[in-house]
Amino acid sequence: MTNAADLIRAVARIYGLPDGPLSEPGWPGVVNEVNIVGSGTDRYVIRIPRGRGRAEEFAVEAWCAERAREHAVPTADVVGVGVVNAVAYCVQRFVVGASGETVRSAEVWRTLGRYARIINAIPLDDAPDALFSRFGRDLPAAWRAHLDYNVDSFDDADPLIELGVYDRAVQSRVKAVVESLDHSFEFGLSHGDLALRNLLVDPGRPPVLIDWGSAATGPVPHTDLLNLLRNHEELDNPRDDELTFFSEGYGVDLDALRPQLDAMQTLSAIDLVRWARDHRPDLLDQTIAAARERVTAPSQRR
Repeated sequence: MTNAADLIRAVARIYGLPDGPLSEPGWPGVVNEVNIVGSGTDRYVIRIPRGRGRAEEFAVEAWCAERAREHAVPTADVVGVGVVNAVAYCVQRFVVGASGETVRSAEVWRTLGRYARIINAIPLDDAPDALFSRFGRDLPAAWRAHLDYNVDSFDDADPLIELGVYDRAVQSRVKAVVESLDHSFEFGLSHGDLALRNLLVDPGRPPVLIDWGSAATGPVPHTDLLNLLRNHEELDNPRDDELTFFSEGYGVDLDALRPQLDAMQTLSAIDLVRWARDHRPDLLDQTIAAARERVTAPSQRR
């Protein structure tokens, strides 16, 4: 069986890149095997999956990065994506810079907010199908179908009652929270993981946004704000003041959006239980626990 180093060198040869020395970055990937080839200014990052193939995901990442660069959001240049020896790969130019975590400031968070606003407006006409949910490419129609699926599931045979997510007395209240999202939102592309670790900062040039592996489509700016709020609640990163700085950079009133974001967190939690029940029973227990905690949160007891 071909080992990772041999695969990395095979990919390097496809693009005429230096095939040595190989080195691991200071941020080894969890999902992907990450290696740097070359030296000095002639360096490239080559990623291959640790598990099953990710050719489709790498294609999505490449599309997002290319469109971001076209719209003046600095990001790593994608050299190529493909498959070699039945293993998917992605090749990008190495970006010099320190993690945003090492230089965190109000301006860095405002920059992330400005980048998010630009990304949200990128046209999606030629976006890969894999960037869209199971409900289709028409984002307003997909949102409507997503809501209808969940609202229709609040019936007498609702499996979430038997699973202990909520009891029948609470079901109607949770349904009302989801129905409150029948709203005319803006829709677009989201980076999906706006965190300082994904921002590379080098004096004298704009920060570079990397890692498009969580990119998604949906309501904006809500999709990115939901991820930031999860990180805030679980890690206190961003902090309260940093959420404010991000919102200032984006140009949005976070407090005004809070009711919608709370409702979306509830929708996401219960939808994930329904998905895990049908597709990933190994994740069912943890999704039930998270959903149960969500529907009993003070913000949901109105």
